[in-house]
Amino acid sequence: MDTILEPIEIPEAFVAPAPVRHRSFYFENCIFLVEGTLFAIPKFRFQKLSPIFSAMFSVPTGDVVEGTSDSAPIVLEGVKKVDFERLLAIMYPTYEISSSAASSTSPLTTSEEWISVLKLATLWEMEKIRKLAIHHLSCTGMLSSTQKVQLAREYRVRKWFVEGITNITRSPTLENYSLEVLATELGWEAAAKILWINYPHKPL
Repeated sequence: MDTILEPIEIPEAFVAPAPVRHRSFYFENCIFLVEGTLFAIPKFRFQKLSPIFSAMFSVPTGDVVEGTSDSAPIVLEGVKKVDFERLLAIMYPTYEISSSAASSTSPLTTSEEWISVLKLATLWEMEKIRKLAIHHLSCTGMLSSTQKVQLAREYRVRKWFVEGITNITRSPTLENYSLEVLATELGWEAAAKILWINYPHKPL
């Protein structure tokens, strides 16, 4: 006759509790596809810094969730890889660990790099990063007067438009520029304003 074994009860003290996720240091990655390259990035900063991405991530999803795997990434159409890399360098800065104090030097040093950041920060409404990019690009010598006018119109930076127009109208070489040349560089509206402001002082 077979013996029936009774189940052994394990005292609660020996049952390990289920692990819990740390509320601050448990990061969920999001997969982006940009110009044929996959990026796996902790998505918490995108959620925090961009209302556009925050809304995107909060939308109910179906069986296949975009951004959760290499086979189903979030495709960023129209975005250049180099621009995205520069934005990520600001969003997720990396530092070498050493015995000295951490350096506060920005990983980006040129106007071209910061313009990339300004472009995407404006596109995705990342206001804090947009302000940071404007701050760095406003440093002396970073942008020419014509660049300020061009970028002011493209990225809605009013103070650059005023500064650029003012500097151009005060330039001693302005009289060498025709309306057509100024319009090519700055657009007809800005060119007309410059010559109108300058007209009482220098003949056209």
